[in-house]
Amino acid sequence: MNVLRRFMCLALVPLSVALADGPDNATASPGNPLGDVLHPGRASAGLVWHLGFDVGLNYAAYSGTQVITFVNPIAQADGWSAFDGGNGLGFIVDGVVDLSLSDHVGLVAKLGYIQRVDKFSGAFVDPVFLRLPSGALAPATLDGKLDLTTSFFNFDFLLRYQLAPKSWYFLGGVSVSSLLSSDKGNLEQRIVSPDNTFYLDQFGQLTNFTSFALSDLTVSGYKKTRVALKAGIGTWIPLGTSVFLTPELTADYALNPFLKADGIVFNGVTIVPNSDARFLTISLTAGLRFAL
Repeated sequence: MNVLRRFMCLALVPLSVALADGPDNATASPGNPLGDVLHPGRASAGLVWHLGFDVGLNYAAYSGTQVITFVNPIAQADGWSAFDGGNGLGFIVDGVVDLSLSDHVGLVAKLGYIQRVDKFSGAFVDPVFLRLPSGALAPATLDGKLDLTTSFFNFDFLLRYQLAPKSWYFLGGVSVSSLLSSDKGNLEQRIVSPDNTFYLDQFGQLTNFTSFALSDLTVSGYKKTRVALKAGIGTWIPLGTSVFLTPELTADYALNPFLKADGIVFNGVTIVPNSDARFLTISLTAGLRFAL
């Protein structure tokens, strides 16, 4: 009986130590000396899920040339403006699922909404803008300005590599955007040179207008789907045992043009230039992650 009592006392010592440590301490193991660093309170059990959301700013930088067509309100005829480059700024909201496969590797899926105001401006030459008294056509330099509201659904599928526990990580993967709208555009155009040059009205007669403005313009021709490579950096900031703040800075590079269209060539002269434009984006977000 004394031997049995001594054995029971020895068996209860490690159990009492474990209970004294409590459930709020991560359990270490030879393969995981730090325990479950993203789930303080229990040992790592393989797959670890986090749900959350991100909110922040989305910036776009355009490259290439894009031609916007519209109905000239003075002549009541087709008109166009050409823009090189451009940029936009707006907001992004993402729902996030984060799956930790190990202490260092995870998968991240994001489904979000982006809305921006993209701005374009610049001068261009219309080679057949003027009709001289002789009947010949002559060029004129025009200046255009366009503010266009665009919106997208966006899906990211990313690999997360953890550089340090509960700290910095890299992200990399694929981003796919679906264009929802490109409307609420405000377009302005004016004649820069030569002097004393005016638009023609719908009857082909000179007017005293050297500029005009259009509002609520819808721009068509943009690609509905945009595919890009995405990369970035972020960090986990513990707010509690199962809640984390996750600031992230990401950038993407488009694999396909956003607007690509042939221009107009007449008698060997390019009347309207080709469109071949794309944009990259930079996003700065702050999010919350909730451990499951």
